[in-house]
Parts: sequence; C-alpha cells; structure tokens
Amino acid sequence: MGLPMLRTRFRGAVALICSAAVGLAACTDRASVRFDLSMAEIGDVRDVVPATGTLKAESQVAVASELPGRIIEVAVQPNDAVRRGDVLARIKPDRMQLDLDAARAEGVASRAAVVEARARTAQVERHLANQEKLAQGGFISPAALDQAKADVDAARAAVARTEAEAHRAAIAVRAAEQGLAEVVIRAPIDGVVLSRAAEPGQLVSPSSETPLFVMVSDTRTMLIETMVSEADIARVNADVGVVFTVEAHPGRTFRGTIRRILMSPVQDRKFVSYPVVIEVDNPEGLLLPGMTAAVEFVHADARQVLRIPVEALYHVPEGYVPSLSAELAAALKRRGLDNLDGMIGAELGTILASGRQRVFIVEGDRVLSRAVKIGAESRDHVEVVDGLQPGTRVIVGAARHEVGEGR
Repeated sequence: MGLPMLRTRFRGAVALICSAAVGLAACTDRASVRFDLSMAEIGDVRDVVPATGTLKAESQVAVASELPGRIIEVAVQPNDAVRRGDVLARIKPDRMQLDLDAARAEGVASRAAVVEARARTAQVERHLANQEKLAQGGFISPAALDQAKADVDAARAAVARTEAEAHRAAIAVRAAEQGLAEVVIRAPIDGVVLSRAAEPGQLVSPSSETPLFVMVSDTRTMLIETMVSEADIARVNADVGVVFTVEAHPGRTFRGTIRRILMSPVQDRKFVSYPVVIEVDNPEGLLLPGMTAAVEFVHADARQVLRIPVEALYHVPEGYVPSLSAELAAALKRRGLDNLDGMIGAELGTILASGRQRVFIVEGDRVLSRAVKIGAESRDHVEVVDGLQPGTRVIVGAARHEVGEGR
C-alpha cells in the first residue's frame, strides 16, 4: 500500500531491531509496532496573522470656513499640490466690510468724544483756578469753591471714560479688519487636496459638519489602520514582518512595518480587537488614501521547501533506547539519571546544543533517529534545512490498534 504525500497510517508492521544507532527495549523477532507516518515533502511553511485595514495619509487635515458667507471663488481642484498659505477659496466679504465700516465710524466718534472731554476738562480747570483766587480774597463762599473742584474731578473722569471707549473702538476696528482678512481660506499645511466640497455661490458656515476641503500631507509615507483579534494580538509585535496587497494592484505585494500597537480594545458584540498602525513607504504613489489592504503579519514565509509535520519533532517511539557515548552514559550514572527518561533527555539535549532537532524515520524495516536542522515553522509544518530527503518517511505518532486488527 503506497503512502500519500500527507500523513497516513503505516499499516505494515515495522520490525524494531536493536542496532548501534538505535535500540528498543524488549525487541524480539516477533515484536511489531504500527506508526502514523508522513513523508518529507516539498511545500510552503507559512505562519501569518491575517487582518484587514484601510490606507490613509500620515497627516490629514479638514479645512472649514471660520466665518459665514457665500463662496465667490474656489482656487484648487482635488489632487492639486499646494503650499502652506496658498489660497483655497474666497468668501464674499460684504457683511464683513459693513462691520468694519461701522467699527471705524465708532472709532471716529469715540476719538471726538475724547477731544470734547479734554476740552471740557481744560475749561473747568481754568474756572477752578479763578475760583481759588476769588476764595483767597473772600469773594466767594467755600461751597462755590467745592463745586468748582467737583466739576474738575467729573471732567477728568469723563476724559478717562472716553479714552477707554476710544481704545475699545480701536480694538473693534482691528477685529473687523482681521475678520475681513479671514474670508480668504488658505492651506494650513503643505500637501495635496484630497477632496473638495466647495463651489462658487455656496453658502458656508463654521457649524457645517462637512469640511470644504480635506488635505493630506506628503503621501510618500502612508499608514494602514487595522484591527487584530485578541486571540492573535500576542503574536503581533515590532519584530514581525508585514506584507499586504490591495485590489488596485493585483499580484503585487507591498511591505510595511509596525509603528504602534494601541492598548485600547475595541469590542464588537463578543469580539475584542486591538488597533495596530502600520507604516508604509509609497515612493511610486501607487497607494492612495482609502484603499483596503489585506494584511499579513508574517512569522514565517518559506515557499517550496522541504517540510514535515510539526508533530514529528515531539514523538518518541515507545521502547526507544538511545545509544549514548561512554562518557555521557557514565555522567548520567554518577547523577543517578541512567534510567530511560534520563538517557532520552540527554541525547535530545546533545542534539539541541548542536543547533538541530531530532526526528524518527523509517527505513525498510528499521526505525532510526535522525538529527535535522529546522528553518521556518508554522502551526502545522516545519522546514527541514538539512538532514532529510524528499520522500523520507517520518514518524508523527503511534497508531492505535483497531478492532479486529491482528497483533
């Protein structure tokens, strides 16, 4: 009965013979054991965490009008590159001009009031000086002198009040002038106009929820915002490779790096996920904001390599007795570890120290131990870099006896 490329039950009895390479406890000519076998085969060894995300520019700014009005000019189109301070649109300034004219008129009136108050103050001050001379000669009463002094105090207070009003009017003029200047909407950053919702004749308001323009910074660096489930987030870190594809460029794979993993969970019903932000170089400009990215966080990605099931690394045939060097056997005996478990552990430790791992293979009617060098690993398979050939039968477990099956 032939063996398929994937795992199968090896139905034939495999005689376990004692040899210098491998020994089995209580092996006899009549002893037979059945194993689950698999062949070393050519295939892929991939270990990835899948996710889906959306591409966006590293910096994105929404631009709105700070004042109400009607748009009279739009100076840019989507995809236009602009510099900070460039004009994006202009708003009709009629109302702003009226506000400015009113503020300026109020300023003129307040300055005139200051002049008038100062003149009145000078007048009552002269009157007070005359009253003081007359009081010295006894020509007026003390009450008249007191009234003259009170008139001076009142006039001086009026000067202070009108000067304050004039200062307030000057501030109002500057505010109106600034308001008139702000009807020109300018680019807040260097970048590209991503979208435009402004048209000539359109009424705009600062309270509008839709921005007039959306701008993005230099798109040579992009970000992907993706969500990773709580079951997989422990397997995502800064050392993991990131690859992704977009529908706009089928067959092409792009690469990125993890910028940050946010600790704020997002819960959707019973499912919990964590945001992961990926940084992507975009020198050719092929990636655009809003594209959907199919992301893979890659732990292993070996294509068309020799592989075996991962279970082959951990199964030890029942009754297996390793052949140890005399020096190692003596060391185990001194420590009281010369039992079967100690010998198997010592042999495995020696193999691991050499940078290899142990598997068991079947050659003819013999079971042999083989040290192999392992490369990429996934949950199902491991890459064999050295130590096996395609088609080698490896043991992945002990077969269970079936009802009615001979022994």
